[in-house]
Amino acid sequence: MHLNFNTVVIVEDDISYSIEIKLLLAEMGYHNVSTCQTYADGLEVITSQNPDLIIIDVELDGGKSGINLVNILNLKNTTTIFMTSAPNETYYTEAKNADNSAFLVKPINKYSLQSTLQLLINQREISPNLNVQTVVKKDKLFLKRLKSFVLIKIEDISYIEAFGDYCKTVVNDTMYTNKITLSNYEAILRDFSFFRCHRSYLINLNQITQFDISDNSIELNGHIIPISRNNRKTLFNLFHVVI
Repeated sequence: MHLNFNTVVIVEDDISYSIEIKLLLAEMGYHNVSTCQTYADGLEVITSQNPDLIIIDVELDGGKSGINLVNILNLKNTTTIFMTSAPNETYYTEAKNADNSAFLVKPINKYSLQSTLQLLINQREISPNLNVQTVVKKDKLFLKRLKSFVLIKIEDISYIEAFGDYCKTVVNDTMYTNKITLSNYEAILRDFSFFRCHRSYLINLNQITQFDISDNSIELNGHIIPISRNNRKTLFNLFHVVI
């Protein structure tokens, strides 16, 4: 991994978890890492160090907000990874509005952290003024292919299929494979018409052409995608159904 983050600050009130993340970063070659356990310490250390990367829990001591801390500092050239063990819409929306940021749900392992860091690094390499949230810019999305980034319309994505920490994105009849988890992909596309029909599939609701009840599958412009039994009712509730 190309090291674009020379200095890192972790703000996490759980000391053991903070150490665990620091060890994961060390495995990836990041050794200039400072740790803080409180909101006040985080504010002081980040202000003094002006780090390239902040990894911060959204819930800190005394009910204080890690998102609020980052917003107060307003560091234009610093990238932030927000993390939480209790994800909800409010946290995600607030984190999404922060510049140069990503959002991870605990527990965090080496591969989820590594893929998120690579995504952030890729965005920094596209343009120093482009943050990770503008991977999605209005109705478009950059997908890396070989040494280039292809700009596609989100509405043209048929479905996304997970393979561990990689995802296959099918756009019309073209396939892109990128190192990103399906959960992180789902978060990026949260404001668009995509539905997690199966643990391994995220589908474009606007491209559904048929739903086969007999084998719990969906057809999207010729592609047959499985749907889990638990998600079948939820999907039905998203549409008017005439029997």
